[in-house]
Amino acid sequence: MRIGCEWTRVGDPAAMTVVNKIAGLIEALRREPDAFATMPPAERQRLAQVCRFIADKADPPNANEPKDGILADLKRGARAD
Repeated sequence: MRIGCEWTRVGDPAAMTVVNKIAGLIEALRREPDAFATMPPAERQRLAQVCRFIADKADPPNANEPKDGILADLKRGARAD
């Protein structure tokens, strides 16, 4: 999954939002995989938790999508034989 962002005009730093800055930093981390190898495990875990939180906020689950379970299976059309 690629997280993109919309960049504003070059040379207009006031127009860059916090979300754009975070997306840029994450993109920089994607290009530097060795950065994770040098992080202590506790920091890596904290970063992973924050990234999961941000991902859930950026791409929330569909409210109309049924949750897992028997009722969800029935709504999707699955039937027991």
